[in-house]
Amino acid sequence: MAFQSSAAANRPDAVASILAAGSISRDDVARLRADVFRDGIVSRDEAERMFDLNDRCTNNDPAWMAFFVEGLTDHLVWRTEPRGHVSDEDARFLIERIRKDGRIDSRAEFELIVTVIDRAESCPQELVVLALGAVRDVVLQGSGLLFGPQRRRAGVVDAADVEALRTILYAQAGDGSLRVSRQEADLLFGLNDATRGAENAPAWQGLFVQAIASHLVNPLGAPRLPTRAEALARQRWLESHSGGAGGILAGMTGEIVHGRFGSAWAALDPFGARERQAREAEAAAEAAAQAGRAAIDADEAAWLSTRIPDTRAIDDNERALLAFIKAEALATPAALAPLFARAGL
Repeated sequence: MAFQSSAAANRPDAVASILAAGSISRDDVARLRADVFRDGIVSRDEAERMFDLNDRCTNNDPAWMAFFVEGLTDHLVWRTEPRGHVSDEDARFLIERIRKDGRIDSRAEFELIVTVIDRAESCPQELVVLALGAVRDVVLQGSGLLFGPQRRRAGVVDAADVEALRTILYAQAGDGSLRVSRQEADLLFGLNDATRGAENAPAWQGLFVQAIASHLVNPLGAPRLPTRAEALARQRWLESHSGGAGGILAGMTGEIVHGRFGSAWAALDPFGARERQAREAEAAAEAAAQAGRAAIDADEAAWLSTRIPDTRAIDDNERALLAFIKAEALATPAALAPLFARAGL
């Protein structure tokens, strides 16, 4: 069996029968698994068919969600080089398929996004924002469709919501640290505004403070993950130097013949002196950048002031955030003094 066409008439009998039945059994999953992973990789056409099955079939066996998430994660994270990095093209494909009806509307789709973010070393920010936005919508609408218990309180951040947010925010770093973009921080502030005064889970305040503070005061020592382009460049360099000593000398032959052994050897840098120097310079630049980030600058202070306007009272979560910033930031601009004063700090 092979997924060959988006037209039902051209689909294999097994897939057509599943679509006609409108549900996916454990036996159906076994048949699909045996075919889709026959070549050890999921093609784009097969990925499209997987989404078709997920969109059109309901009341599926739990084995379907595991297969759906596993197969598409393999396709999106490990299909292209360098492995482990989600390309912009693949991210667009995932977002377009999931938002085909305007929103994430199944547990399988939500689990897929979170798993892709977690497994990938790097991925476009749009995926993280999409996942966080889905949690926000669950909170505001009170629907447990995507995760957690089915019956929820609309407008309240429950424990399941906090855990989902935490999973997404920490998954994107991949190393147990927390790094939050401006867009993500705005989304979290918006969620805090929308649930102000509600009986939120106690853990919400801690996560809110950690996430916003991370955006403003990036922790020292947080490793920088290579981008997809950087990882690809490094992989190509390794492949081009994979011939060992023979490959090294072969690459120098032309230079040696023309009497330029010294320049050829220096250019090759076999002992990694230049690479070591470059790493040291990069580490020094990163340390300086981290120290700068640990001090809140004027732009960050202006942003924080707009998020906590003087037209309303400061809530407990914002007060806890300001207390943390005042205690932990290496330096804070004078522009934050009115905020600290309003918070009684």
